[in-house]
Amino acid sequence: MTKFFSIISLMLISLSLFASKKETFFAYRSFWPETAAMRQFAEAGINTYAVMPSNSFNTLGEPYCKFPPFWVWDETYLWGVVDEQFDLVIRQNEKAKFIVMIDVNSPIWLARRLDRRYGMGGDSYNAPSNSLCMKEWRELTEKMIKAYVLHMEERYGERVVSYMIAGGGTSEWYCLSQGRANIQKEQAWEKWLKDKNLPNWEIPTHKQIRSPKYRNLYFDPKTQQHNIEYRRFTEHVISQGVEDLQKIVRDIVGDKKQIGAFCGFIPVSLSGKLDNRMTFSSPTTDFVGSPGGYDNRDLGDGGGANAPIKSIKMRGKHYFQEIDHRTHTYNADLSPYIKIAMGPHFKGAKNQAESNAILKREFSHAIIWQNSLWCFDMWGGIFRTPETMEVVRKSHQLWQKHKNDNLPVKAEIVCIIDPDSCYYRRFIDYTHIKKAVSMVGAPYESIFFDDIEKVDFSKYKMVIFPHSFEITPKKKAILDKYVFKDNKTIITMGGFGITDGNNIDESRIVKLVGFPYVKSKDIKIKQMGNWKSIYNSSISVFNKKNLKKFAKDAGVHMYVNSTLPVYANDKLVSIHTANGGKETIYLPRKVKQVKELYSDKIVAENTDNFEYEFKKPDTAFFELID
Repeated sequence: MTKFFSIISLMLISLSLFASKKETFFAYRSFWPETAAMRQFAEAGINTYAVMPSNSFNTLGEPYCKFPPFWVWDETYLWGVVDEQFDLVIRQNEKAKFIVMIDVNSPIWLARRLDRRYGMGGDSYNAPSNSLCMKEWRELTEKMIKAYVLHMEERYGERVVSYMIAGGGTSEWYCLSQGRANIQKEQAWEKWLKDKNLPNWEIPTHKQIRSPKYRNLYFDPKTQQHNIEYRRFTEHVISQGVEDLQKIVRDIVGDKKQIGAFCGFIPVSLSGKLDNRMTFSSPTTDFVGSPGGYDNRDLGDGGGANAPIKSIKMRGKHYFQEIDHRTHTYNADLSPYIKIAMGPHFKGAKNQAESNAILKREFSHAIIWQNSLWCFDMWGGIFRTPETMEVVRKSHQLWQKHKNDNLPVKAEIVCIIDPDSCYYRRFIDYTHIKKAVSMVGAPYESIFFDDIEKVDFSKYKMVIFPHSFEITPKKKAILDKYVFKDNKTIITMGGFGITDGNNIDESRIVKLVGFPYVKSKDIKIKQMGNWKSIYNSSISVFNKKNLKKFAKDAGVHMYVNSTLPVYANDKLVSIHTANGGKETIYLPRKVKQVKELYSDKIVAENTDNFEYEFKKPDTAFFELID
């Protein structure tokens, strides 16, 4: 009976999310006024444009846009500068609709004023957790937001479909303060401690915030609790700030327009990105966005989103996937003097075939997940050729057809993301596991630990815990009830469960997974009653080959024999390859027809498996027709 009611509850949650589903978007965006690309997208039937009039400078010290700042002093705005940027789009596409990005970062005059007065925190690009604690920064920024939205509603109201609050580092709410605090943040910290009945701890020094004591890896809650709590506080300041600024917009537009934020990330480090659960759950948030991970986007990689999309959708939000991948025509010249010639912004396709394969991989991922997306042209050139635009046009057509399918991703592998555990480490190496698991030849998804008891966990056959260092008694009970059962394969690593939130004790790892925290080249495997434990003290020993073997042994359905990225729901399957060649595709069920959607060709009939000849490179996108 209990199981029956659990199933009914899950069905009601799903129905309520579908009923409240917000309109999703397929848009174009560029930092620069790329008028030719705007017209190309209009010709492809894409009428939504994201525009960010900016007052600030990027990481390289260059202005974000080609137009001058519009916020020039206290409550002084040059609306003509703003209007020209939106009118420019309308001149290219009279049907234009807008996602209005509000750059809340400090203009140089405000950053200088506040830094001179308080020593630091005036530049919200580098230190939003400090700026958000400053009364003067808040008051001036909130007045700008209100004036901006009122102006946009008066002049472009019928064209505006949503607003997006953009602040912090790279407009994605990164905080580069590395824990440093101005006097206002110190005062906010003291209030935080008082409200939570915690000791009146000093703010950790810059050295302390970078110095975990246990194994030089973990902050020890017994001796470094103030450090862990300060990290939690800093993340909260940013999340609360995003919600407060969104609320200003909500008070003006009500529910008529969607409001979003660019912070849909999986935890990585103390940078405003350890814990986004508050933003994902906020009533002021309709969607969150992020780019695909820069560590998993090259030709042949798994690509896709850098976010726990399922957990975002469970909170009634939609995910905004940024497709900013570097095609062979990407412009890397920011100025006559600055060229992006290294790092992730330089990597990308070398020719048209590689551009096509990478873009099809990203578009098919967004379609299968029913995500919003924008094609981010950055400094221009990404979508320059007719062949690239044909991929965009066809992808938009497919996205329109399938955006309301409401089909869950067909994943039997899940990665558990645990923000609470991330406070115990200086850096979180999730990217290694993400890159490996995306290549096993079967779909996977990521959810928060908090959501284990809220989903139908019975569908997962292999569960990966990349960084669950904190296992409290409550979490242990959840593991016993939903995870450690039903012959599931459970993969853990490093200090899994090394703390219960009060102290560190390595013997907990042995009790939980059957193995000590000892360095070894060998991956340990042990049957733990009705579940299988797979463990190693290092995340680096896990790779696409051994994860594929573990998944196959666990009974996960493999769509291909090779180590290739696969996305799938009940109707659509996408497979990406750098090397091409003949592959046998294994479907979960027999279907009447299989259609490759980019070529519009029927490639198989009345079968549950078929051979397909991939080009080198290629992404094939199949529709399963019953």
